[in-house]
Amino acid sequence: MDVLKAILLGLIQGITEFLPISSSGHLLVAKELLGFNVEHGLLFAVAVHLATLLSIFVVFWKDLISLVVRWQENLSYIVFLVVSAIPAGIIGVLFKDYIEQVFAGELLVAGIGFLISSLFLFMAHFIPKGDREVGFLSSVAMGVAQAIAILPGVSRSGSTISTGLLFKVSPEKVVKFAFLMSIIPIGGAAFLEALDVSKNPVGSGEMLLVGVGFITAFVSGIVACRLMINFVTRNKLLPFAIYCLLIGIATLFIAMK
Repeated sequence: MDVLKAILLGLIQGITEFLPISSSGHLLVAKELLGFNVEHGLLFAVAVHLATLLSIFVVFWKDLISLVVRWQENLSYIVFLVVSAIPAGIIGVLFKDYIEQVFAGELLVAGIGFLISSLFLFMAHFIPKGDREVGFLSSVAMGVAQAIAILPGVSRSGSTISTGLLFKVSPEKVVKFAFLMSIIPIGGAAFLEALDVSKNPVGSGEMLLVGVGFITAFVSGIVACRLMINFVTRNKLLPFAIYCLLIGIATLFIAMK
């Protein structure tokens, strides 16, 4: 993997992790169609996952500090965050290897996933917006949506934000909760991948490229996260719904050729 490839993959991860267009789907398409087969892919995956995780901390640092310092006042909110992580945690721990074996390299699955993301986003765009707080039921539903997003092509941010909007949670509150709730599964995925990486050490040359991918994903992740907050609060999800529909159809067409 050269520097340009590391930059491009870092950009794909950073941008598509937060914009509702699926990082897993785009990485799969890039690897399959552009020949982006990443040497030491697990290490690279750990790096870009940690980069996007760090970008969430940068964007929402005030909210995170408030949750820690004023944890008693925010106890119910913290509980909702934990509850929302349970479905993805169960699937990630119990079925991670099975999912990777079944769906690895499957453009057909990614194409279907893009269409599912498009459906989520179309529904979120056309339903009337609410002004509710995040509650137990909405956090559980968003957690289930996040678990579905383990499938390639299904956007984590798109599915969780859309589900929250369907439960009439206000756009400002749902986008913050959707990103904060992703901290646990993203961190968990990075931890599981790191355990595998520790068994296969790499050299300094590979570490340099991984570092390039990390920085690129981190910076682009911050930009994409802030953009997504703006898009959701201004009800600008329709272009992403159309994009996911088009790339889903294109991916299915390529997969069935």
